[in-house]
Amino acid sequence: MRDYVFIEGGLQLTFRVFDGGRVALTYFGADTGAEECPGGREVGESGEKFDGTGMSPVEIALSGSGFIGHHGGKKTRGAASEALRFSGLEDFSDAGHRHVVLKTESEELYAEIHYVFFGGTARTYSAVRAKKTVTAEYISSLNLPVLFEAKEKRCYEDIRWFVPHNSWHGEAQWRDYSLSQLGLTGCHDNCTLKRIYFCNTGSWSSKEYLPAGFLTDGGGKWCNWQIEANGSWYAEVGGGKDRIYCTLSGPTFAESGWRITLRPGERFETVKAAVTFGADIEDCVKKMTEYRRSCFAVYPADAALPAQYNGYMHANWEMPQTERLLAQIDRTAELGLPYFVVDAGWFCKGDRDFWPILGDWLHPEEPFSMPLKEIFDRARGKGLKCGLWIEIEDVGAECAALPRLASMLMKRDGVPVCENDRYFLDFSLRETQEYATAVIDFLVEKYGVGYFKIDYNTDCISGGNADAESFGEGLLRHNRAYLAWLRGIREKYPNLLIEGCASGGLRSDYATLYECALGNISDQVHYDRVPYIVSNAAAYLVPEHTGVWAYPREGASAEEIRMNFVNAAFFRLQLSGALDKMDEAQMREIREGVAFCESLRDFRRHATAFFPLGFCKFFDETVAYGYRSGEKAYLAVYHLGGAKRKEIPLSFRGGARVAYPAAGGAAVDFSDGVLTVLFQGERDACIVELRGEI
Repeated sequence: MRDYVFIEGGLQLTFRVFDGGRVALTYFGADTGAEECPGGREVGESGEKFDGTGMSPVEIALSGSGFIGHHGGKKTRGAASEALRFSGLEDFSDAGHRHVVLKTESEELYAEIHYVFFGGTARTYSAVRAKKTVTAEYISSLNLPVLFEAKEKRCYEDIRWFVPHNSWHGEAQWRDYSLSQLGLTGCHDNCTLKRIYFCNTGSWSSKEYLPAGFLTDGGGKWCNWQIEANGSWYAEVGGGKDRIYCTLSGPTFAESGWRITLRPGERFETVKAAVTFGADIEDCVKKMTEYRRSCFAVYPADAALPAQYNGYMHANWEMPQTERLLAQIDRTAELGLPYFVVDAGWFCKGDRDFWPILGDWLHPEEPFSMPLKEIFDRARGKGLKCGLWIEIEDVGAECAALPRLASMLMKRDGVPVCENDRYFLDFSLRETQEYATAVIDFLVEKYGVGYFKIDYNTDCISGGNADAESFGEGLLRHNRAYLAWLRGIREKYPNLLIEGCASGGLRSDYATLYECALGNISDQVHYDRVPYIVSNAAAYLVPEHTGVWAYPREGASAEEIRMNFVNAAFFRLQLSGALDKMDEAQMREIREGVAFCESLRDFRRHATAFFPLGFCKFFDETVAYGYRSGEKAYLAVYHLGGAKRKEIPLSFRGGARVAYPAAGGAAVDFSDGVLTVLFQGERDACIVELRGEI
């Protein structure tokens, strides 16, 4: 036997290769202090016979062989992965990152398992190349055969999974469960058929869950993972003999109708996953945030992290009007915001529901009393850059352009895929990509657009099979082609900014987010419910790449306006609301809020989140979370009910002051490890600045 040990960025990866060539992933986690052995070291026989069965670094199931043993629905011991034998290792630098590749093979295929280290986080994926014709039904992106030990039955009570439930208007709702609460117990000495799994099927990648999670053994060991898939994905935790495993992947045969046939020489690569290990949630969040920051596409026009005004929320909604837009342009320029964005409804005359006719982007019917280009010229004359909302991936069932687009539609057995009275364009087709590029070309040339908010308000539950053998593979090809198209647009228009949105946060996956300058967090319309979203999302989203609405409503009180800006303060400000109908007192509040948000631009580039009260739930009376960088930190504190006196435990030595609002609202005191915030209003919020050892 021989062990291969790789240590990088505080992580340790250990493979054991047995005499017959079987490979076991015996350890992947925080560095244990072992000696690094990329070239391997001999290992003596242990007292207990162990040959690595069931501990493959990758799980692969093929049609005709499936999984081995009494497994139920669990994705463990794929016959194809159990047959793999060691054939080599590569260890090299890849764009400044250490890249370890484990090479294995069997009579049917070659399999490579990739680990790319980004500091304290590893990106993982698998690649399979066929020797014989095979049909794959499951291939893991990350397989952890031994996430935690499970030698004691009580471990099923101690080990907890933090699950990020997600929904329209209710994004990023973390809930933690013991394995026992989810039904996994030590009821059998060797294994159980119970699996705990969360997954997505369809093109709204986060309609029910964010593709991420935290797991802890309850004794100080934490794991944080994500799946970088803009469609279907799968995450499973289960129990084996004396161990808890975790396996992550993109689409699967059983859950999302995916399979792919590979002929000799053909290759398939899984979606990416990422994993880190730490001492607690905040340690994991820091490492994962640093990793995510390093992966975003570079947008030259985004270097200054510009804010914007978009009048959709509580102002224009889906019926923008000329006079209001002109007045909003004046207010946007007065506030010094660099971008002015016109949202949905700019392309359709009348007050009819535009969703059934959506999609004729080359022939927009503007509803304005003057051409939109002239409205934008007015904005540009005041130093603003202009943006438009589009939804380019689907077409309304009554769209006038539908006959011209028929050949580009996603189809199942020749029938166009339809959901919610909309058809889907298939981006795996070159014709579709060329058409979508022509739309961008037209809008950039006609209107001088420098910003696109690309929305996606319907879900393609399963893909087409026009050029794929399975619906799941059809959707995967479409999803990957869409991301490639976004990259092409970015290269063609380097000064363009692209915002990703899908009914708010229903496509908040990092395959999509990495390709955008920023993503939209939520469509939540109640400003005093937004705190329950942004505070929890801080554990997943990167602040400088996340847009958050601040939408003072007509007639808003000072407290309401302030809470809106506390909501957006740590993120990218997407100002909305009825600016054109605000009085001078309201505008003073708005000017202060905008100025404070903009003052944090450099801070948010490097800040990571902390959670002194843990994750919150909707309608909690007190919410608190913050960001820190170096010796400075800011804490958002919300009074959403109950006593006006809020006490927040903090582990730091230093001073505290109210940073926003500048006057009134709240008073603070810090002593004996407790920050006390005393609010004046009935529903209010503030930002507290903390300085010292944090």
